[in-house]
Amino acid sequence: MRNEEAMRWDKVTLVAVGAGCVAGLLVFSVRFALCPMEIKVEAVDPSLMVDRSLIVTLGLTRGSSDAVRFDLKSLQVEAKVRRGWVGITNVWAGLPILILVPPETQVCRVRLNYSPKTLKERLGDFVLDHAPKLLAKFPALRSWLWPPRPLGWIPPLRWTEGDFEVRLPWTPALFN
Repeated sequence: MRNEEAMRWDKVTLVAVGAGCVAGLLVFSVRFALCPMEIKVEAVDPSLMVDRSLIVTLGLTRGSSDAVRFDLKSLQVEAKVRRGWVGITNVWAGLPILILVPPETQVCRVRLNYSPKTLKERLGDFVLDHAPKLLAKFPALRSWLWPPRPLGWIPPLRWTEGDFEVRLPWTPALFN
């Protein structure tokens, strides 16, 4: 009789632990998959060019510290001037983004694709940070998390299109 009761509690404990692991994995995947992006003007500096254009430094940020991939090949920048939107071709793509805009620019529009890390990548980072000894004991887990890949970057399966607008601060010192 006692043996049957102990087996029943073992089953209940096993089911509860399994349900807790599944719930934790779901929370982990949903919480870190949300990727709201924001663009900020970090600096506006006058250039030394004859047309008095401005060098604008734009920074992309997000709410958490998780890494995000950017497809800088898809980067498009436009500037709103008095006569409408003008495409900007003088863009130094990187993080931060540097652009050369006309002096009468009021707003900048930036379009690019970005992607948060996949669940497998986030899980790999978590295991690497919190359980490095686990990877040494289970090489199959390491090869699943970090399979051997050819050189070069493989783009993620899902890009999110970002369309950001930011108003430039106007300061008279820029035009003196």
